[in-house]
Amino acid sequence: MTNTDDTIQYDDSETKRMKEDIDEGDEESVDGKVRKLKADLKQAQELQKEYLDGWQRAKADYLNYKKDEGKRFREIAENAPRSIIEECIMVLDSFDLALKYEIQKEVRQGIIMIQSQLKDVFQKYGFEEMKTAGEKFNTEFHESLGEEESDMESGTVIEEVQKGYSLNGRVIRPARVKIAK
Repeated sequence: MTNTDDTIQYDDSETKRMKEDIDEGDEESVDGKVRKLKADLKQAQELQKEYLDGWQRAKADYLNYKKDEGKRFREIAENAPRSIIEECIMVLDSFDLALKYEIQKEVRQGIIMIQSQLKDVFQKYGFEEMKTAGEKFNTEFHESLGEEESDMESGTVIEEVQKGYSLNGRVIRPARVKIAK
C-alpha cells in the first residue's frame, strides 16, 4: 500500500478487493476472506515450523556426521602404522633369533644396527617393547607358557620366551613367558 496525494493505492489485488467489499458494506464476504487469510497464515506457519524442524535435524545430523568422521579418521591414522608394525614384528623376531647363534662379530654388529634402526622407526609411532624379566605376571601383558621352580616369588616372570610389544599403550602382542611356581 502506498500513499500519494491523500490517495491510497493498493499493490495487492486481494487487499484491494477487500477494500471494495468493505466500501460496499459486504461484511460477510470480508469475514470469509479474513478467515481464509488466517487459515493460509496458519498453514504457512505450520509449513515454516516443519521446514525449520527439518533443517535443525539435518544440521544436527551433519554435525554428528562430522564428529563421527573425525573420530574415524583419527582411528585410521592411529591404526595405519599398527598393521604394518604387526607384520614387521616377525622381522624383529628373526633378528632376535639370528643373534642367539654364534656368528661373526661384524655380522652381529650389522644385525644389531639394522634391528635398532627398525625399532627407532617404530618408536616414532608409539611402538614399545614390553619389559618382562622380574615383573609380576599380568594376563593383560603376558601369556604364560608354563611354571617352573624358582627361588623367585611365585607368579613372577622368570624367562621371556618371546617378546611382547605395545603400540600407543595398547598391547599388540603379549609377551610369552615362563613364571615362577
